[in-house]
Amino acid sequence: LQRPRLYDLGFAHNNCGGACVKAGKGHWAHLLRTLPAIYADWEREEEAFNDSRPERRPQTILRDQFDDDRPTLPVSLREFRRRIEAGAQ
Repeated sequence: LQRPRLYDLGFAHNNCGGACVKAGKGHWAHLLRTLPAIYADWEREEEAFNDSRPERRPQTILRDQFDDDRPTLPVSLREFRRRIEAGAQ
């Protein structure tokens, strides 16, 4: 058996082709850096899904979480990518 290439690229698991809806921001940032085309596909799919249901609240894979009692806030993959490109951690 050959070792799956995602492990060689630094991914913790070989599930979901590198893009996992249960993954956190660190995983998605790593995907953006290592496999930007896959990230772009998921970004387009997230936007297409939300565009297909304009009467509903947008759904996103990622969320901003806070240390206090504030509720989590949705973060689109597009917004997250822009943050990373702007130098966010």
